[in-house]
Parts: sequence; C-alpha cells; structure tokens
Amino acid sequence: MIILHRFSTGNGGDQEATIVNNYFGVDGGQARLLLPPDPKEPSFEYNAAKNFYDQREYAKAREYFQLAYDKQRKLKGVKDKNTAYYLARLGVMDYEMARYGEAINEMNHAKAIYDMLPGSETDLSAVYNNLGVVFGAQGDYAKALEFYQKDLAISEKVLGKEHPSTATTYNNIALVYEAQGDYTKALEFNSKALSIREKVLGTEHPDTTTTYNNIALVYKNQGDYAKALEFNSKALSIREKVLGTEHPDTATTYNNIALVYNDQGDYAKSLEFNSKALAIREKVLGTEHPDTAMTYNNIAGVYEDQGDYDRALEFYNKALAISEKVLGKEHPNAATTYNNIAVVYYAQGDYAKALEFHEKALAIREKVLGTEHPDTARSYSNTGEVYRALGDYTKALEFYDKALAVFEKVLSKEHPDIATTYNNIAVVYYAQGDYAKALEFYNKALVIREKVLGKEHPDTATTYNNMALVYHTQGNYAKALEFYNKALATYEKVLGKEHPDTARTYNNIGEMYRAQGDYAKALEFYDKALAIYEKVLGQEHPLTATTYNNMALVYHTQGNYAKALEFYNKALATYEKVLGKEHPNTQTVKGNMKDTYEKTGNPQPFDEWLRQALSAPDHPDPSGHPKGGE
Repeated sequence: MIILHRFSTGNGGDQEATIVNNYFGVDGGQARLLLPPDPKEPSFEYNAAKNFYDQREYAKAREYFQLAYDKQRKLKGVKDKNTAYYLARLGVMDYEMARYGEAINEMNHAKAIYDMLPGSETDLSAVYNNLGVVFGAQGDYAKALEFYQKDLAISEKVLGKEHPSTATTYNNIALVYEAQGDYTKALEFNSKALSIREKVLGTEHPDTTTTYNNIALVYKNQGDYAKALEFNSKALSIREKVLGTEHPDTATTYNNIALVYNDQGDYAKSLEFNSKALAIREKVLGTEHPDTAMTYNNIAGVYEDQGDYDRALEFYNKALAISEKVLGKEHPNAATTYNNIAVVYYAQGDYAKALEFHEKALAIREKVLGTEHPDTARSYSNTGEVYRALGDYTKALEFYDKALAVFEKVLSKEHPDIATTYNNIAVVYYAQGDYAKALEFYNKALVIREKVLGKEHPDTATTYNNMALVYHTQGNYAKALEFYNKALATYEKVLGKEHPDTARTYNNIGEMYRAQGDYAKALEFYDKALAIYEKVLGQEHPLTATTYNNMALVYHTQGNYAKALEFYNKALATYEKVLGKEHPNTQTVKGNMKDTYEKTGNPQPFDEWLRQALSAPDHPDPSGHPKGGE
C-alpha cells in the first residue's frame, strides 16, 4: 500500500486527496470589530446588553440592544447619533450570531444616519470597518477590502496614520490577504500594524501581542514553523507577564503554539499546549464557552492525527454540544465540527456516516454563508473526496468542479486552496488510469505551490510525492525516485527526520524498490518508516499497520511465509482495532494473509488458524499449533 498525501485520511492502496480538517482559535484568524463611542448617558437597556455581550450571550444582548434602539428612536427619532449607535450594535450582534444579511442591513442603516450627521467621521469609520468584517466572514473579500479602504481613508485623515484604530484596519486588511493566500501582502500590512502598535501602544500592549500572533499565523501557513514559534513565543512571554498565566488571551497563544506543533507532527507538545489552553478556558470562561469548544475541537484534531478516532469523536462531540447550545445549530462553528466529525468517519472507512456529516455541514454553510463562500467550497471538496473513496469518480469530479468554480471566483487565482483542488482532481484521474491528465493537474498544483508557498513547503513536497507515484506506476522509476527525493529533502528539512510525512515518503520509496524487485532496499526504507511511525504514532496507528502490511508483502515474495504472516498479523490486529473488521484496509490485509497462509501448505482451515494467530499477534505459527507446544 502506497501512502500518499500528508493529510491523515486513511491508508488505501491508491493516491489520497486532501480532506480539509478545520482547526479553531487562531488569534488573528478573525477580524476585529470597531465600535462607535458609547452613549454619553447609557440606559439600563444598554448596560444589560453590554453585560450579556461581554459574556457572549449574543441573543440576550441583541434583545436588550433592540429595546435600547426602540426606546432611543421613540425619544429622539431616526436622525440621532445614539439611534445610529444602537443600530450599529444590533448589526454586531447579528454578525456574532452569523446572521450576516441582517447585520449588513443594520450597519447600512446606521451608516445612512451617520451620513446625515455632521462630525460623525469616526462613527462612519467604525461602521465601514465592521461592514468589512461581515463581508470577510461571508468570503466576499473584494467587498471586505473595499470597506476597509473606506475605513482606512477616514482613519488616516481624521485620526492620523499612527493611531491605534488605523493599526486595527491594517490588521484586518492583512487578514483578508492571508485568507486569499497572498502572504506577502498579509505580512506587509501586519508589519504596518505592528510598527504603529509598538510605537504608540508599546511592545507589551495586548494589541501588539495580537499582531505578533497574526504574523505567526502567516508564517505557519507558509510552513515556516520556526518563525511562527518565534512570534508566538514573543506574544506568550508578554501575555504571561502582563495578563497572567490564566488570562483567556494567554490561553489563545497556548492554542496557537499547539497548532504549530501539530503541523510539525509533535503531537505530545501539541496536546501539552492545548491542555494548558483548556485548563484556563474551563476555569475562567466555563465549560460551555465557545472558546472552550474550540479547544475541544483542536484536541480532537490531534487525537485524529494520532489515529485515536474514538478520542477524536469524543472531543468533537463535546465541541459540537457547546456550539449548538450556545451559538445555535446553524452557526458556522457547528458546521465546522460536523465537517471534522465527517473526516474521522472517512478515516475509519465509514463513508455513509462521513457523507451524512458532510451534508450537515454543507447545508449550514450554503444557508448561512452562501454557495460562493470558501468554506462552502471546502465542503464540496470534502464531499467529492468521499465519493472518490467510494469509486464514484463522476460524482467526485462534479463536487471538485463545484469547489474549484467557487475558489477561482472568490480567491486569487494562485490561492493554495485552488492548488489543493487541482491535486484532488489529479487523484481522480490517477484512479481512472488517466496518468497524463493526473500529471497535468499535479503540475497545475505544483506551479501554484512553488510560487506561493515556496519549494520547501510541506504542501509542495506533497505534490512532488504525488507526481512520483504517477511516474512509479508508469514504471519510470528514475523519475519517480527524483521526485520522491525532492519530497524527502523538504520533509526532512522543514518537518524533521521523525515526522510522519517523512516516514510516508520512506514508505513510498520502499514500495518503489519492491516493485523493482530490490527487496533489500525495500525493507531498508520500510524499516526507516516503521521506526518513525512506532515512535511518533505508536504501534496501533493505521499508518504503522500499512507499513507492517508492506513489509509482509516483501517477505511473502521472498518465500519467507512465517515472517510475512507475522507482519500481516500485526497489521490486521491494528486495523481491526482502530478501523474495524469491515474497513477496506482490514479486508485487504486479511486477503493478503490468506494467500500467504495457503502457500504454507498447512491443512488447518485458515479461519481456524487465524483465530489462534490473533491471540498471539507477534509470532503467529503457520504450522497451526498453539504457541508454546508441549
């Protein structure tokens, strides 16, 4: 079995496409809202609304802002600053509840009032910013930039180019470019925000640390994990010093560091920092706070990458229960968790369940975000991947094409998500045996990844690996080895010599040598892969089991049936425990095992022998006698 893609999506005998698994809680991943100045004479309704807002009880907060708005409008009429203010706050509440259409209407109504009132430039600036935030949440990045630019023009003119509000707008513009995959522009605007904040607010101000986190996020997306950790560490040292070790913002930085370690394959470190974040959030925010749910989600992702699918589902379900209770069943956060649960079922080979949860995620995203939002497109892509796994290539291409159409319309033409979709389409063509088409789409993906992410990014290495497999399948072993070595050099340099992606490439090189009949070389590379998997993922991870299977194939070919059965048995025991008895990988290994057993000439029925073998998985005895003898 060749292991292909760097995402943990199972271990079939063919190429694997990218399933999008969503992590939460990156500080800077959400644009910052700006609010007009508070009313000079706050009412009871206002105070109640603000209190509920601070507690993230947005429905209750909206209820009281509505009362405040109705009262103010009755007293002062429409052409009044406080009336406009309450409308703007209603828009913010609807944004927080993902009611984006209502939010835009209320913000536009507030804007129309401010337009009629002299001296309302800063109020208008805040409304423009917030409209940018809403359009950004909808994935309409062109509109978001349009309103941020309007906000920026006012901020620079009225407040000055070095005002904190101007820095906030730079920050939000940077986030749009980051979402579009334009990391150079994102760093440019983050640097503008940072220079203002360091100069005006100081290096230890919370807003300055947020910019450090934002810069870290860009470096993480670029695959520059050392730089990402450097900026996250800057943020952490300040937050621990200024805010304390139990502040929610400190927890956010722990979360961000955990995500970098997870990308690096250091799952122990990732869980350590996620646990730190969780302890703070449960203590300070409570067990039903959305940020606590985000941490449950991220911990689930680590367990999923480790192949501990039961624990992953346990934590995803915790996150889902909170999201549905606090934010509602149609909130984008709930859709994200449905998506992630679907990814686990996919990894387990339960494609019916995977489709069920992807469809739940898609229904929410189409309704709340619209059919042209990047997250909706990611749901199309993930649904396509399940159909690909089911062998329904027509359906798979249909959903990949839907995703590609959205990405090409909404994102830049060179966005990493477009490269990922090209990759996934290539996987389908490979599965259909159309190797020319597969290479065509892999090359499209490669052009984007080398240009946008660089030649030493893990995703670029994945494309090298995928192209190598096509050449391998075509029997062009020299070309395959060239591309495998490109992938290996990048993985070893960027992720380290003990990362699962490095091990995957060792496994694939081993497969190539096996196909060439060089069994000594094949076993050499399988052993390298196995050493990493057993150390980093453990003996009961599906990837470890795949390498057991591959080594067994070599021993079988060499006629060493006892050794082959020993390794098949290890693979089978793991697959049955982790993926279940009906998973395709389990059935494949069982079939391989039966073929080998029949070569031994043992008259004992295979199923009877297998029951004995599974009770002694390390050294099954092909003679059929119980281990231990007389």
